Amino acid sequence: MKKYFLTTLFFLLTITAFLTAQTPQRMSYQSVLRDAQNRLVTNRTVGVQISILQNSSTGPAVYVEQQTATTNAHGLVTVVIGTGHVIEGSLATIQWENGTYYIRTQIDLNGGSNYTYTNTNQVLTVPYAFHAKTAETLTVFPEETDPKFTDWGYNYYSLENRPTHLSGFYNDVGYVTPSTETDPKFVAWGYEYDSLQNAPTNVSDFTNDAGYVTPSTETDPKFVAWGYEYDSLRNAPTNVSEFTNDAGYLTEKPNLDSVLTVGNSAGKKRIKDLATPIDSNDAVTKIFLENFASLRVGNRDTLFLGDSQWVFIPGISVLNGMSSVPTVITNLVSNIKDTSATFGGNVTSDGNATVTARGVCWSTSSNPTIDDSYTTNGNGLGYFTSNITGLMANTTYYVRAYATNTFETVYGNEVSFKTYDLPTVTTTGVSNIGDYTATCGGEVTLDGNTSVLVRGVCWSISQNPTINNPHTTDGVGVGTFTSYITGLQPTTTYYVRAYATNSVGTAYGEEKSFTTSGN
Repeated sequence: MKKYFLTTLFFLLTITAFLTAQTPQRMSYQSVLRDAQNRLVTNRTVGVQISILQNSSTGPAVYVEQQTATTNAHGLVTVVIGTGHVIEGSLATIQWENGTYYIRTQIDLNGGSNYTYTNTNQVLTVPYAFHAKTAETLTVFPEETDPKFTDWGYNYYSLENRPTHLSGFYNDVGYVTPSTETDPKFVAWGYEYDSLQNAPTNVSDFTNDAGYVTPSTETDPKFVAWGYEYDSLRNAPTNVSEFTNDAGYLTEKPNLDSVLTVGNSAGKKRIKDLATPIDSNDAVTKIFLENFASLRVGNRDTLFLGDSQWVFIPGISVLNGMSSVPTVITNLVSNIKDTSATFGGNVTSDGNATVTARGVCWSTSSNPTIDDSYTTNGNGLGYFTSNITGLMANTTYYVRAYATNTFETVYGNEVSFKTYDLPTVTTTGVSNIGDYTATCGGEVTLDGNTSVLVRGVCWSISQNPTINNPHTTDGVGVGTFTSYITGLQPTTTYYVRAYATNSVGTAYGEEKSFTTSGN
């Protein structure tokens, strides 16, 4: 028996109540259906039975109904509980306030009532809005016993027992009430520093009792921006290499473009004879610059922050001179049958980050992804294989290997193949019937996408003969063939069928019967 998977997406209870209308007894239910191969069940009529259980997931059913519904292109099925064929109970009589309730959903993917999958979920808060319907039956409203609130329109002086201490320092109201200002008012001061009384007398940079530095005349020599070249320095350092630099810092490091512009010697600053370096350090530098240039995108250089740090900008930056995404190759499909095949791939590079998942994905449409059917075959580098079952016979599939690391999922080259099927063969009429012999034959019209290995006719005195009975062997492949039957008995009725065998199995043509002659 096939097993099907029911994935509940969400459960909605729609309850609308008006003061002049009754509450409708309906609930909307939606789920996504997948088959045993985890494929979406799309655009198919299915049978649905809904049961509402009381107190537990295995409790008694207080309401049961049956419906048929059609999944959409995404495998989504929608039913409205309360609109189907009622088997038991009534939604209107369910006491939602008494205990807990569960909804059990049973599915028949063939549209009938042979339900092959059951799923049960507890009814949570929303459905209990049904209990609000009890308000429809109220005829006498309850008496209000809470004290009513009356707007207070009195001012502060109408308060009873109002505070007596209202000063800013001892105010039992908790805030400062307005009072008459008796302190001298502050007037903005517009005088200059020199108009101050008792102005400070010591205002030098070193003994300044004003607390800040007063302006003074600059007597130090002024700094003028220096516009001379490095080679114009007096007493310029003589050792300026990266390894013995008595200047104490590294001078400007030219990139490959500037080196080539200046010349092979780079102005004799750093790299000597780049085209044909003599110094071993310069040879290493040349290789680095050539590799560095090959990692540029457009006219931008990649900025590295260290051996284990970088700024990652997709499409522009790379990690330490290496790709940031893995590389994977899709292997050819092998062991193709009518419903199975063997896929595989090879992760050749992890993109400088651990490959956490790898496998193959496939679909009947081009460019499959892991959103389609896929396998998971370990992690890391190397080869892997996947034995796939549940395919459809005589169907074209598209396959790609995939690999996922920290940054993204990438796919290998696409490979397509067509699943096999049994061959198609017809049986020709029987002729030249004698006491012990007869002539028959057939035609193989389709090979089932794989070579026909043997063909012929088989016969028996019982109906539906097979190759386990006497049979002939009359070549291979598609086309017509003639079979000569021998070893028969006189005045005996025989049944004969043509057959053809490929790697999937043996197929038979229609059955013919004949009776041999007498002595």
